Amino acid sequence: MSYEIFECWDISIPETPNRSRLFHLCPMGLGTELTESLTGFICRLAEAHCIETGTFVIKELVPVMGKDYFSRIVNRGGKGYSDCAVSMNGFGKIAKECVEAIQMLTKRGDLAPLTMLPWSTLLPDRGVLRLNRAWCQECYEEWKSKDHPIYDPLIWMISGSTVCLRHHTPLQTTCNNPSCGKRLPILNRYTRPGYCSFCHQWLGTSSHTRSKYHKHVVINDEHLQKTKLLGELISYGPYFLARTGKYDFNSGINGLINNISHGSVSTFARLAGLPKVTVWDWYRGKNKASLDGLLKICLTLGITLIQLIKEEHMEVFIDKPKQLYTFKMNRRLSRPFDQDTVRIQLEEILSSSNTYSMLSVSRKIKYDRRQLYKHFPELCRKISAKYKVLIKQRKHLRFRLVKGQIRQATVLCLQLGINPSSRNVERVIFKPAILKERAVRQAWYQTLKDLGIRSRENNFNVE
Repeated sequence: MSYEIFECWDISIPETPNRSRLFHLCPMGLGTELTESLTGFICRLAEAHCIETGTFVIKELVPVMGKDYFSRIVNRGGKGYSDCAVSMNGFGKIAKECVEAIQMLTKRGDLAPLTMLPWSTLLPDRGVLRLNRAWCQECYEEWKSKDHPIYDPLIWMISGSTVCLRHHTPLQTTCNNPSCGKRLPILNRYTRPGYCSFCHQWLGTSSHTRSKYHKHVVINDEHLQKTKLLGELISYGPYFLARTGKYDFNSGINGLINNISHGSVSTFARLAGLPKVTVWDWYRGKNKASLDGLLKICLTLGITLIQLIKEEHMEVFIDKPKQLYTFKMNRRLSRPFDQDTVRIQLEEILSSSNTYSMLSVSRKIKYDRRQLYKHFPELCRKISAKYKVLIKQRKHLRFRLVKGQIRQATVLCLQLGINPSSRNVERVIFKPAILKERAVRQAWYQTLKDLGIRSRENNFNVE
């Protein structure tokens, strides 16, 4: 008797994972020195869904985050929104919550390395990130010609990075359109990788424009080496998240001090060109070593940040004669504080018809603000209070002006038979995204109500 064997099928219903609300977009360059930034990823997500970046943040990201403080910042618009966007690529609370929200929307789990979160426990966040966009024109042009996705790498968002690692050309920080020439915020309503968020012009360059732009530019080798160190740090982010051992930059510095200067902190600080008090704080673990200080040490000793944190440099330097080390000695001469002269200058500034901030005052008389507040606290507070009154008056005048412009624009739209929508009103007064500011938007709603036009928001208070 013969038997025929049939294929066995599993007829049980498979478990299907929940669909993601947004596209399961893959981040670019993950694990490399050109790892995509989180803000760049947000812009590409918005572009993939055919909506503006500002709309994407307000309609998709903010509701999922569910944070009142973030909603208030976004609704107010203006500079607060730009400052908040800078933090999205950083170390802190906003970056972490943005990563979690986008991972929930896209069903991805690998977006933390798109920020500086892998290094949040090791580095202080002060001065690490740029406040405005920077980009390489040649990268944009090359990606466009090869039909490659255009994106903004995280390394372009780091303030210490000034050179493109692929083309060895300086990063651009202003729009190349002569009629624009603006610095671009990290994220705003119209941000799009490769394009200006104000004039919407392409930020890449042709060979003619490139040769003209870089004709008189000389690349500093120190800047290139610094950017390479930062690129390696970023590329190591995904692996550092999965680390099993305990790493610490301060421990690496302590090892250098013990091996190179035989435990003398002051000698090491002098040789490395760093303030002795600062290095003492690192040595004792009182403060985290700053990124600028770490880069300076690495450039001086010819090591990488990864070698420093993993203490892999010890074998390299123990057997080398100390004559091979080339150190830069940077000494800052303290300037004597002339109290009588400074008091007279502060009193003249206070009694002057012009109004200055304490920052501009410190620059004008060439003394640090902390010194001025320490020796003349009352004078400094009066100057600061006077400046705050001026800022408040300017803010009030600006609001009255914008309120009048919005009313005129709304009436003009009605006279021309155009729908007085927020977009049309903003276009008439040439102020994109002005209605994102809460007070301005409420004034617009009140204008619509006065003109008998039904708005989407019925409940609003106008002070």
